[in-house]
Order: sequence, then C-alpha cells, then structure tokens
Amino acid sequence: MRIALTVINMGYNDFATRSETFGFENESRWAFNAIRLLFNSPRCYEPLLESWDIIYPGSRKAFQKLFEQGFIEYQKSLIVNTISGELCQNESKAVTRWVLSSKGQKLLNQAIIDSRVLDDTFRHLTPRNNQGLLYLLELLNLKGSHAKYGVSGNYLSTNSSLPDRTTRYWIKKLSDEGYAKALNIKYPDTREVIPAHWRVNKKFTKQLLEVLKAFPEVKVELQRLRLLRNKYLSDIDPARVGVTGATDYDHDIEVQKIMATFLLSGKFDNGSDILIEPRNTLNIDTAKTPWEFSVHGGYNIFYQPDCSFKEFHNNTRYHTVLEYERYQSRKDAWTHIEKFIGLVNSENLAFEPAILRFVVDSKSRVRSYVKLIEAFADYAIDHPERMPKCDITLAVCATESVYNCTDALDFKHWYRVQILRSETENRVVLHDSKDSPYRNYFSELEDNEGGDE
Repeated sequence: MRIALTVINMGYNDFATRSETFGFENESRWAFNAIRLLFNSPRCYEPLLESWDIIYPGSRKAFQKLFEQGFIEYQKSLIVNTISGELCQNESKAVTRWVLSSKGQKLLNQAIIDSRVLDDTFRHLTPRNNQGLLYLLELLNLKGSHAKYGVSGNYLSTNSSLPDRTTRYWIKKLSDEGYAKALNIKYPDTREVIPAHWRVNKKFTKQLLEVLKAFPEVKVELQRLRLLRNKYLSDIDPARVGVTGATDYDHDIEVQKIMATFLLSGKFDNGSDILIEPRNTLNIDTAKTPWEFSVHGGYNIFYQPDCSFKEFHNNTRYHTVLEYERYQSRKDAWTHIEKFIGLVNSENLAFEPAILRFVVDSKSRVRSYVKLIEAFADYAIDHPERMPKCDITLAVCATESVYNCTDALDFKHWYRVQILRSETENRVVLHDSKDSPYRNYFSELEDNEGGDE
C-alpha cells in the first residue's frame, strides 16, 4: 500500500496525469504557448516569462498549472549575501561598487615586483600600511564577469587587512587619483543573483510524446520542439556564486533579459518561436581551404548562437540571430559571422533576409564591434561569391541601449551594415582561425580588442 501511495504522489501513473492532453484535443490548446517557451529554452527565467505572458496571455497561468501537475520543475530566485555567501530573503540597499582602473592595474603590476613603488607614489604611506594597500589593490583587481559587478566599500572593509577607517580613506584616495573607479551602476551586496526559473522534466516529455501519438494532427506543432532529449537539468547550486555575485549563469540570464526586451518590440514576429541556444548542424567540405559549407560535405560542425527568432521590418520577415558577446575576442566574432552566413545560406531562400545582432556590454565594445562588421562588409565586397544569395544585415548595440530604448528592435538604435549578396553561383566558406581574413583587417595586438575590460 505504501508503494502504491508513493507512485500516486509522484504523479507518474495517476489517471489525471496519463489523461492530460494539454488542450490539444480541441481548439483551446491551453498549454501550447507555455510548451513552446519551455521546450525551446534550457531554463526559462522569470524576465522572459514575464514578457512572454504579455504577448501570449495565459502563459503564466499555464506554467502554474503544469507545475502543480508535476510536469515542470521550479526553483525560486536565489538572493545571496555576496560578502558572506549566505542565502537571504530580501535584497539590501544598492551601493557604489569599485574596480581597479587600467592606471591602477599598472601600479599593481609594478608594486607586485617591488612594493617600494607604492612608497614612491604615495609619499605619506607608512611602512605598516604598505602591504595592506597592496592587498587592497589586489581586491579591486577584478577580471571577467566579476569586473561587471565590482566590489563595495563594505566588502573591501571586511576583507582588507587595514582598519576600516583606513580602508575607506584609501578607497577614496585611489578613486580621486584615478587608480580605482566607481561603476556607473550600483548593486546591493545582498541581491538576487539567479532569477526564479522553470524547466521541463522527463515526465513532461513522455506525456507530450503520448499526446503526439493520440493526436497526429498536432504533429507540426509538437515535432518542431526539442522533445527528444536524454538529459534534464537540476537545481542551481548557490555555492557556485562568486564573491562579487557573478555566477556561471550570468550569460544565459542576460540573454533571456535581452530577449524579454525584444519580445515587447512591435517588430517581433509573434507567430515565431524563440530558440534559446539552438544547436545547428552544418556540413562542410574540408577537401580544400577555406572549407566550404556544403550539404555534401563529409564533416559536421555546430553553430550554437544565443538565440534565434523572427522579426518584421516594412512587412518583410527577417530571420534573426542574437549573439550576446561578453568576453569573446573580435576574432571569435568573425567566425560567428561566417557560421551565421553558412546557416543562412543553407536555410534561407533568396527572398528571405537575415540579421545577425551583436549585443555587447560597453561603449568601447560597441566601437570595437562596429569596426568588425565594417571590416566584414569590406571583405564581402572583395568576395561576393562567398556570400549567400539573400540580404544580410550585421548590427551592433550595447545592452544599456537595448534596455533603455522604446523599441529594442528598431534599427535606429543599432549600428549596422548591409552585406552585398551573391548574384551568381556562390561558395560560402569557413576559415580556420590561422587563415582567417580577420588578419587582413586587424593586427595580432588587436585580436583581443573588445574582450575583457
């Protein structure tokens, strides 16, 4: 009896679960839009669902019903004290965050070799505080995702070897003299680092496959979803939160926040799916270099952009790919463009234009990527035979602009170039990194331009 009750509580074999059709037996299809979103994203974070529910009303209600039936998993938002690492219930007040400037990094590098550099730079520095100041510079020297969030005065006071009052004095001193800089955006020390999110489970996939058998007429709607999967995600471990609040999931969360903004644009095609991290298989012929994209190619490569969707401009439907570039070099981005063109060449007809939208985190990165797309446009002029037969647009925008403009897909907010299409027989190619045309436009010293700041 205990075993039977356990099975019923799990929900795998109870009658209500096995008879659930998700509304596909009639025109209601109450769960369809929720299913579209869930099965096209590894995890669906709260910001994306919020926008999705606006353009597809009832989606949130469907999420709740699916969760109550045991078809999807839910993890509430993680609010973490980034100083202590403890989980909390509420966020604290946003405070100024600090990070070492390039001038400060130069000073730190010199001081690591010879700490007397600090004595020469700051005449009033006492011998007792020399090593404490060196350690304070190291605390401010943040890289990668940590640099985006910086550290607060409270964090520095807690972790510094200097007295609290002395630490705060040196923070101000370093800032006033340009060795440290305050970030434009304030963040709380205790804040949400992972939004609430939902994900599918094996039970959901199994039941959808049964619905597909029972209602063959829904084959088109369901088979285009990623139903055939063997792995299912688990809860996010809060132990993987960094000292600044940065996590391994920041990139994925930011992509969904960007897409949540795109969804609210009047130019977004409401009839299309959004594919988060779609895995596209492209065939290439490696018999000669550069490699050629070809359906007859014997070698497969994968192109997995951050998101794919459709949008409208002047009654023309565009196939769009989003690439949120955080720490990639421009050289990597050149390869992204070539793979994007290979994908478009294999999937789009000549009258179906496409857009590759690069979103980056800073104005300096915008300038860097504008140079990149202009260089690629120049390359396309020299090699039109390597371009697809449809119109291609390359566009660049900063995350700040995406979030603050009234219509995030409006071209007036984007730097963009039009790529000349091939008017004859074409041979779309992919270059090895060592032979990339990127070298013709940028020197080796610029390979990492637009990378970590």
